[in-house]
Amino acid sequence: MMRHIIPQLPIMPLQRVSPSRFTAMKLCSLQEVWASKCDPLLPIFPEARLGSVIHKMLELSAKGLMDIEQFDDHWMVQIEKVEMKIAQIWQEEQFVPLSTSVKNYYVKRALCYKVANNILRKMLYSRQRSGRVNPELRVNSPDGYITGIIDLIRKDNDGVQIVDYKTGLYMSTDRTVKQEYQDQLKMYAALYFTQCGIWANRLTIIGLNQVELDIPFTPSECIDVLNSAKQLIDSINAKIHAGCTQESLANPTPESCKHCCFRPACALYWLYRDNTMIWPTDIRGKIIHQQLLGNGLAKVIVQDRLSEMSVRRLSPARHTFLNEDINQVILCNLKREKSLNSFVESQFTTGFI
Repeated sequence: MMRHIIPQLPIMPLQRVSPSRFTAMKLCSLQEVWASKCDPLLPIFPEARLGSVIHKMLELSAKGLMDIEQFDDHWMVQIEKVEMKIAQIWQEEQFVPLSTSVKNYYVKRALCYKVANNILRKMLYSRQRSGRVNPELRVNSPDGYITGIIDLIRKDNDGVQIVDYKTGLYMSTDRTVKQEYQDQLKMYAALYFTQCGIWANRLTIIGLNQVELDIPFTPSECIDVLNSAKQLIDSINAKIHAGCTQESLANPTPESCKHCCFRPACALYWLYRDNTMIWPTDIRGKIIHQQLLGNGLAKVIVQDRLSEMSVRRLSPARHTFLNEDINQVILCNLKREKSLNSFVESQFTTGFI
């Protein structure tokens, strides 16, 4: 993708969807269609990048590919891999090193160490009880539309336990596991049954606090969730095969758009959103005034369809289009100031023309 230019994103049928994407697909079909084929337009938060490292470390532990004494070496290898990747992504290059861009980086590293150590100890205990621990089993629906990887499967005399590790927030405000993660585990249970012919008796989420939370379920609930995902995929693909537009797949709401990395390209998003705080802090409009300040940063006044907005502290080095004669601009992930319609650049701010 050319820097700062929004590409034409294709509308193509879904080939497969993972259980972890089911909730996003329900909220907005267009987001999932683009996510299945396209690179994100907006940056992946560094906390999520670190989460992928933590998840990989837990995977290595569960597979028996790492002793706890090797934790530091494996951690550095995985961190370097991720940092080399994001250093090549212009929207995320400012997040290197992760140790300074992720809040509580060393706390999360220490928690990862504890969880990895706990996994290794439980694997040893399970073997002593003549049980089995199977890490990372890929499960698929018979039609291949739904496919995912179960983090861990524990088998002993009590039955089968499906375990999913979460490195971020997984609790709702009412202190229950978020519905999206409940649905994900229920889909894993249904996929495991269709593939292996056995129903798990426990569905468990384990966070970095090492607390095991079981998800209540019935087999019929699991089958219902899996079937609803298949039906939704069929419905989306039928629309696409019929030649639908992106507008017929989009469902712009504050909830569906706040974590969407493709919203700069979504026409309905810009039509439906307003400048209230319930929507992402993005603006689109014409630059009617631009000023380079004494600190080397820029201030611009942008006129959109509703009002004029001021944006300060924009870095010309990050937003090279500020050095060009441009008409329309999009600025996403700004930080609000106290004054109405006033914003400043954040480390997540991404600009397009």
